[in-house]
Amino acid sequence: MEPKKVVEAWVEAFSKADADLISSYYSDDAINHQVANPVVSGKDAIHAMFRQEFAVAEMVCIVENIFQDGEWAILGPVYLSEPPLLETIFSSNKAEMMRCSCST
Repeated sequence: MEPKKVVEAWVEAFSKADADLISSYYSDDAINHQVANPVVSGKDAIHAMFRQEFAVAEMVCIVENIFQDGEWAILGPVYLSEPPLLETIFSSNKAEMMRCSCST
C-alpha cells in the first residue's frame, strides 16, 4: 500500500474511533508523541492510548493536506478539537506508522 493510502486508512480508522484498526497501522516499535502528553512507545501502548481516548471523547480528523514523497507521507494540518491541533504523521511504504507527533 502506498504511503498516502496508509495515511488515508489511518484517518478513516481514527474518525471511526476504532482503536484496534488504527493501532494495526503502527510498527511494533512506533512512537506517538503528543506535546501535552508523555511519549507513548510501542504498538500495544499506542492501542491502549487510543482505546482510552476514544472512550472519553468523540474525535474526527478533518484533513487539509496529505503530502507524499517517495516512501513517506505527511498529514497536516488537521483539526482534532478546538483550538486546532496540528497532527503530523510519517508513514513508510511498509504500511506501518513509524511516528506520530502532535503540537499546537
